[in-house]
Amino acid sequence: LTQAQSQAPIPAVAVASASVPEGSSLLEECPFCHRRFRFDRVAKHETRCLAGRARVAKFDAAANLLKNTPGANKIAEARRAMQDPNFRLPPITFKKSAVPCSRCGRSFGPEALEKH
Repeated sequence: LTQAQSQAPIPAVAVASASVPEGSSLLEECPFCHRRFRFDRVAKHETRCLAGRARVAKFDAAANLLKNTPGANKIAEARRAMQDPNFRLPPITFKKSAVPCSRCGRSFGPEALEKH
C-alpha cells in the first residue's frame, strides 16, 4: 500500500458491514415490525414503530349522519349510495312554517324572522 492509499477514508458501508456481521448478536429485532436494528437503536425505534400502533378507524359519514335518527336502519343502504360517483345529497327543505324575509329573501321561522 502506498501512503495515499492508507490514508484514504474507508467507505461507511464497508465499515458497517465489517463491524456488524449479519446474524450478529449486536442486532436486535423490533417486536412490532420484525426489522433488525443495532442494540443501541432498537429502543428508540420501538417507541416510534408504526407497526405497533393501532390503526385509526376510517370515518363513516353515513353512520355519523344517520345514527340516532329514524333512518338508522338504512345505514348500509346509504353507504352503498354514497359510493356512487354521481351521488348528491338531497336539497335542504324548510318546514312549512319558514317565512322568507322581504328584504334578503332568506327563510326563517316566525320567531327568528322577528329578530332578523
